Amino acid sequence: MDRFYYDLLNIGKKKMDEPKYTKLLNRIIDEETNYMRIENPTLDRVCKVVSTNMNDRLKELNINSKIINTKELYDMYEHEFILSSFIDLDNNINYFIIDPSYSQFKNTNIEYTLNKTIEGKNLLNSLMCLGYSKIEDNDLKRYIGSLMCESDINKIDITISDLVLERRK
Repeated sequence: MDRFYYDLLNIGKKKMDEPKYTKLLNRIIDEETNYMRIENPTLDRVCKVVSTNMNDRLKELNINSKIINTKELYDMYEHEFILSSFIDLDNNINYFIIDPSYSQFKNTNIEYTLNKTIEGKNLLNSLMCLGYSKIEDNDLKRYIGSLMCESDINKIDITISDLVLERRK
């Protein structure tokens, strides 16, 4: 059923392969963050600016994207990121978290939380090095959990479909 609604929301979206999509992400991230990194290398406290600018660029290119505010999800630390998706050449839906400003959390409890598992380390590495990561539901939960108090992590019940189809609001 989620696939049906996803397809309805994405009529007219072009299919692409993952290397083309990630090349596009790399270019947009570089263009939108290079000038900011001169004054603010970790992009500390600019998540809203970065998310808004990148989301606008992705929309211009007819790429499905949506800004997510963590405070709206779980009334927690406020941070914004982009959830983006594309359909690959095999008709699979691929989801990405785009968050170049995640690097501001290096050497904090947030980094420590993700470093506890191999999957978390992979997610952390992608976000810190690239500014984005391909995700599935468990990765989304890890990501959101990294921004919460550890005692609240087990309360995470959100899925990618919830965000895409706006079920949480």
